[in-house]
Amino acid sequence: MLSARKREDSIARGAWPCEMHKELNEAAEYLYIPDGEYYSIPLRCLAVKDIDNLWSAGRTISADPVAFASIRVMGIGFATGHAAGVVAAFTKGKRPEYTLVQEELLKQNARI
Repeated sequence: MLSARKREDSIARGAWPCEMHKELNEAAEYLYIPDGEYYSIPLRCLAVKDIDNLWSAGRTISADPVAFASIRVMGIGFATGHAAGVVAAFTKGKRPEYTLVQEELLKQNARI
């Protein structure tokens, strides 16, 4: 995400810097993505392991510590929540193709 990587199965965008809180009561360290860029958040980050009809969003999505330091903010939480709702609506016994989810998100004016 620090290199502003775009992924084919993107369902949301993020651009907030990684806000690393390493020590209690100390200032955060910020790691920035390139100016004017964003990274994509893939649908697979919202998938809950072994439960096909359960999707995660906001602070509960799957991410490594550096990525989590960026995705945990409210705006990205709204975007992943929107995507989780859309994918849940399309889940009927099995996980839908990401292209179906992307198509619906774009109809709803999401930036993916």
